[in-house]
Amino acid sequence: MKHLKNILVPLFVTLTLGCNEEKVRHQENSIFGKWSLIRYEAGFSPTEDFSNGEVIWLFKQPNKLKVETHNTMSSPIKLIGEYEFSLNKNIINIDNSKYDFLITENTLVISNDPSADGFIATFSKVNQ
Repeated sequence: MKHLKNILVPLFVTLTLGCNEEKVRHQENSIFGKWSLIRYEAGFSPTEDFSNGEVIWLFKQPNKLKVETHNTMSSPIKLIGEYEFSLNKNIINIDNSKYDFLITENTLVISNDPSADGFIATFSKVNQ
């Protein structure tokens, strides 16, 4: 029984820690693909809602972000073009600008200190 305990305890600890690392890795991997901007909230400015497909952010390998718009305005966060990005836990660095990000289900939220007049941008995953 003592021998079994010596095997099971380290196995349990490894599995528990491994799940947390896997969750972070899954979030990092799940950002890749197309995201449609659906809402932009900035400080005291009025909230802007967008139709599906108006502003598209395409995260692709190797860590490139392509911003496209399909209307007459440009993206409120990043202009049309291609940018380098990197991820570190819940921080995304896009073209040397750092933002918080969170992915839940098919929603991506990127924010820049909304408590101090920053912004919150909400994206919906585009199924391909």
